[in-house]
Amino acid sequence: MMMSDSKNRFILTLVDAATRWPEAVPLKSISTTDVANALFNIFTRLGLPKEILSDNGQQLVSKAMEEVMTMMGIQRGLSTPYHAQSNKMVERFNGSLKTMLRKLCTEKTQTWDKMIPAVLFAYREIPNVTTDYPPFMLMYGRRVRGPADMIADQYIGQQNTLKEAAFVHEYAKNLHREITDSCKIAAETAKNQLQSYREAKSDHRRYREFAKGDKVLILLPQDGNNLFMKYQGPYKIDGVAQNNNYIFTMRNGKRTYHANILKKYEEREPSPPLQPVVENTCTGFVRHEEHEEIGIIMLEPKRKEYLKDVTISEKSARITSNFR
Repeated sequence: MMMSDSKNRFILTLVDAATRWPEAVPLKSISTTDVANALFNIFTRLGLPKEILSDNGQQLVSKAMEEVMTMMGIQRGLSTPYHAQSNKMVERFNGSLKTMLRKLCTEKTQTWDKMIPAVLFAYREIPNVTTDYPPFMLMYGRRVRGPADMIADQYIGQQNTLKEAAFVHEYAKNLHREITDSCKIAAETAKNQLQSYREAKSDHRRYREFAKGDKVLILLPQDGNNLFMKYQGPYKIDGVAQNNNYIFTMRNGKRTYHANILKKYEEREPSPPLQPVVENTCTGFVRHEEHEEIGIIMLEPKRKEYLKDVTISEKSARITSNFR
């Protein structure tokens, strides 16, 4: 991300696998200490997870972070770089987060970090495509009163009222039952969605296959900005890993990338030298057949012209003449 007015440059994102509850924390740096502090702040509100699947960022795979995870009793798993399918929940959220931030910060791009709470609020109150439930509902067992409800209240002219339970014990029991039932339904829905996705994907799957020594282009962030990516290279494949992954030697060491973000590099043969075609030396018409560009020189009448030289570049056609 570009540096904000508050000097933030990075976003730490997390998504709970059961409820699809998202978290996004703007950071000035991604040192192990800053990332660990941000994670601990989230865990104090939501509880400690049993397992975390993360990317291969140095701050997440460092020895210090491993000790922090061990101390909190959290197991770690690593995904393939820039391969959304290996960590698809958080990658899908990252895509939505970037899109929403771009739309909200069209005029003042340096204020993107101020918009994160609003984006999270909107994302948490919308039903998830996979679970059919809003993340807020699965996390807290009730619907959140969000911007949509505010608009409805103003339009209808009525205010929503809260129904208080007659007894605290009865309310707590009902809330626990609602959360349990909602999570069961969400888990079953997610399972069915995943099965349908796998079946559809298996019918249309086309694998990209490469071999050791092949030259390819890799879809990487442009100038360190994760909002914009482009194919860069060529890079030479050093080895073949499992699950359609390939190993490369980059400036920062060995890296592994999935075939989905690779594209075969086609080396172009050198073009033959361009040959001009002179059609009419009196009017000075010159046409290059490949580019179909025409340069015109109007010569003064009743003067003898001599076409001295013809120079043609790839972008334009030019005639240099001597008069006498």
